[in-house]
This record gives sequence, structure tokens and C-alpha cells, in this order.
Amino acid sequence: MLPQIQKLQVRFAIVSTLLLPILAQASVVEISGDVAIVSPPPSVEQGEFESNTRIAVFPELQGVLLNAPLDVDALNPGSYGPGADLNSFPPAAIPEGTLVSSYYLHADQIGSSGSTSVFGTVRFDTDILGIAFTKERLSSTRVILGLPTTTYDNSQTAVNGTDQIVISNDLRTVTFDVNQGPGADSMRVITQVVPLPPALWLFISGVAGLASIGMTRSNKKKRNH
Repeated sequence: MLPQIQKLQVRFAIVSTLLLPILAQASVVEISGDVAIVSPPPSVEQGEFESNTRIAVFPELQGVLLNAPLDVDALNPGSYGPGADLNSFPPAAIPEGTLVSSYYLHADQIGSSGSTSVFGTVRFDTDILGIAFTKERLSSTRVILGLPTTTYDNSQTAVNGTDQIVISNDLRTVTFDVNQGPGADSMRVITQVVPLPPALWLFISGVAGLASIGMTRSNKKKRNH
């Protein structure tokens, strides 16, 4: 049997662990144009999540601590495309030890003929640390940030032909203009998770401690009955 103080410590750790994923995330604060925020779909393989009028955005893993540098296609403000050579982007990486959250943007026109265009912006409440839009980096970042409940298809990329992605100067907004043909266009936007201020962490610790004490008292009452 664990001593009482150890039981409280274990319960405190459990409550803290449950609270942190809720707090350790970025958020979409504004959308415009053809953007629609959706729940994570079962599949974003070509032909599985189609629309001629929408680019879908959904949250992937949130509050992930990188245990190695994460390669991406774009780190800095600026315009990527149109007519960009996907092989011309220099190596770029988000540093090891960074706490990040991920969002997936996906457009897939209905059917396999003709073309459609989607345009829009997505603004976040924390900085954009990087964007993956090439096949190679969509695949490599998916291993770290993709959802286990969603099936991905990384055979298509967002920056090709007349497509364009723009990262704003304040690193909070991504703007895109995607001209779709057959196939899906996707990108992964990786955002910063801001560490909790010490005062807020102290408050959370207090809540977790009170919850642990409450659990102990509740268990005592049950045993006494």
C-alpha cells in the first residue's frame, strides 16, 4: 500500500496530466474565404473528402514536444509560389525541444476532371513555426503530428503550377490560393505553443491539489459507509 502522501502525489500528477493537453494548444482565431473548420475526418485520401467550394482545416496533435528537429518547407514570412520549384526550398527545421501544435489544410475537388479554385486565410493565436507542403515533408511531419484516427494521402502538394501560399509578416496568418486539378492539395501548418505563465501554472497546480484532496475525502466516505 502507498503511504497517504504518495497517493496524493500520484493523484496530483494524474489531474495535472489531464489538464495540460487542454491548455497546451494553439487555436484558429479567424478564417476567411473558402475555409471551413471541420472535425478530423476518417480519411483525407484522394476522393474521400471532396468539395468544389471548400478547403477544410482541422486540428491534428496538440502540445507536442519535439524530441528532434522537425524539417518543414517554409519557416519565414513571404510568398511561396506561384510556379514555385518544390526542389528549390532550402532545408528548414523547427528546433528540438519546441512545443508545437498542428493543423491540416485539405482541398480535394469532386471528381477527376476539370478544375476548381479555392482561396482563403487562416489566422492563429500563436506564431506559425513552419509549413509542410511537399510530399516528402508532409510524410515526415505526419509521423510526428498526424492523427492516428485519420488516413492520409500525401501524394499531392499545395504549391505547384499557379498555387500560392503566403505567410504573414507577423507569422500569425497563412493565405493560400489553390488552383485544383485532379487530386488533392494539402498542407500542414505547425504553430507555437506558448509556455504557461508561472502564475497560471501555480493556479493549475492548486486546482490539481484540491482535486486530489477531494478524491481522497470521497474515497474515505465510501469506505466509512
